[in-house]
Amino acid sequence: EMVEVPMAPGSSAAILMDYCYMEINAYRDDYVTTYLRYKRIKILKKEGYDEGNINLIYHSEDQYERIRNLKAQTLVPTETGYKTIELNKKTDFFKEELSNGFSRITFAFPGLTEGAIIEFQYELICQNITVLQPWYFQNELPTFWSELHFQIPQYFNYTTLTRNYR
Repeated sequence: EMVEVPMAPGSSAAILMDYCYMEINAYRDDYVTTYLRYKRIKILKKEGYDEGNINLIYHSEDQYERIRNLKAQTLVPTETGYKTIELNKKTDFFKEELSNGFSRITFAFPGLTEGAIIEFQYELICQNITVLQPWYFQNELPTFWSELHFQIPQYFNYTTLTRNYR
């Protein structure tokens, strides 16, 4: 049982896994980029409870981007393992229209305690195949596993740009 992150003592939470599978797909008469995102965070201290409040912002105007298959759950530690609390699609996820054609889905993980693990996954479908969503391998929270897969058709060519912000 991890109770502290050796590389970042005092951290209130840690990202255990941040995974994304990006794929360019033919869709009707055009192409779309599909992002399958999966994130898992361990709450180490009460100060980390804020990590359980999630905001997913996307460009919803004319369905330029849309989110589907959103799932989330809290794994609460017990004496014998973990108890799973799944969020309900109809009652726990809240969609809000923002300005300039954007929308936000918000949700909060129930049952947070020190040692709890929160995880969520969703698909983001995007009409843009030229400018991809950015990916950060490290975050403000210590990150143990960050992985990005990108699948493109053979006849597409992309240039990879990497930057170090330190």
